Amino acid sequence: MPHAQRVALAVDDEPSDLEAVRKILENAGYAVLTAADGKTALDKFQPNAESVGLLVTDVAMSPMDGCELASRLVQLKPSLRVVFCFRVQWGGGHSLPRSATVRFCFRLEAVFRRGTDVQN
Repeated sequence: MPHAQRVALAVDDEPSDLEAVRKILENAGYAVLTAADGKTALDKFQPNAESVGLLVTDVAMSPMDGCELASRLVQLKPSLRVVFCFRVQWGGGHSLPRSATVRFCFRLEAVFRRGTDVQN
């Protein structure tokens, strides 16, 4: 029996971050559905719920944040694995530089390179 391709849903309202996560997941062997917000993610998930095994979502989105999105999707599919992504904001409104986001993405990529399968 051929191995079915793993499918992930990546959600982020920052286009460059979404693209980085998409590339990492594709390099790890996932077919990737993408969405720029929670509503679009719900709309894409519902017809594909059987095949989607992994959600990678930004936490800070509006109007539906990543935690609410994950909660709704896990209610629809309790076996769904979830990875939360976020950018840290320090006091005074200063956020980490974009390079910090890139380092996070490389660490996520390292998880897949080590052979850790978040769907098992």
